[in-house]
This record gives sequence, C-alpha cells and structure tokens, in this order.
Amino acid sequence: MKDNIEATHTTAQRPKPGEIEANLLLDQRLCREKKETIFLVDDVIASGAHFKACQHKLQENFPKAEIKG
Repeated sequence: MKDNIEATHTTAQRPKPGEIEANLLLDQRLCREKKETIFLVDDVIASGAHFKACQHKLQENFPKAEIKG
C-alpha cells in the first residue's frame, strides 16, 4: 500500500474498490512468471471491496489467470 488507511469496518465512509486499488502497490518482480490460478484470502468484515480491488489489480497484470477467493 502506498499510504496507511483506516480499517474499513471502523469508518463511516467506506472506500470503493477503485479508491482502494489506487492505493495498492504490486511488486513487478513477482509478475514475471505466468500464473494460471491465483487465490486471495479476505476476511470480508465489511463489503469485500478490498478483495475486489486486489482481484482487479492482479487481473490487469495476469489477464489469463483465474483469480479465486
């Protein structure tokens, strides 16, 4: 993450997946190998927005990968 943000379940204004994704960093050194399947684990306390943000960010870098969570 670029910046620390408050936990979603403790705020009145919940960020949308696009706002969360804009704050994510992906180490491009980890993107060199082809990935067929990627599994994400999220606690989904609030809305699943963090999962959706991560899923979209990964799909951009691994367009052929199946991303499951």
